[in-house]
Amino acid sequence: MNVDLIVASILLFVGALISLLAELVVPAHGFMAIVSAAFAISGVILSFIVGPGFGMICLGAFLILTPFVITGFVKFYPHSPVGRRVLLRGPDPRKVTAVSKNQQIELTALIGRSGAAITTLRPSGTGLIDGHRIACMSEGPIIEKGAPIRAVAVSGGQLVVQRIES
Repeated sequence: MNVDLIVASILLFVGALISLLAELVVPAHGFMAIVSAAFAISGVILSFIVGPGFGMICLGAFLILTPFVITGFVKFYPHSPVGRRVLLRGPDPRKVTAVSKNQQIELTALIGRSGAAITTLRPSGTGLIDGHRIACMSEGPIIEKGAPIRAVAVSGGQLVVQRIES
């Protein structure tokens, strides 16, 4: 067995790990991950040159560890210095509300009131209730434009209406 080849193979695996970690701090946008994969594949090939037994051990370790390394990378990347700058963050859920409290109170006050559909409600559209133009959602089937409607509930920041049968 050639000890130099074994050391070179192990160094290639270490280089793969170091270049993958560098992806977390260097804004290379995937290039360091490609270099890491090239190092790891080169390490497996070199380990087979050392001997088939050593090659199979390295290949098995590579195949077993790769999913864990990728999963850890994907979980940690958004929290890394590069990931925080590159990836978009969603809004703070504590600050996001569909409807303000005042709007919710105004819409709730319209429940039971009648009006007419300004647009066809399929299921969403606009209605005129007590002289107010309101975004509405039909509770049942499509409501044609001009049909009489009644507010029955508030859901998702919209007034839920149903057609008044005459």
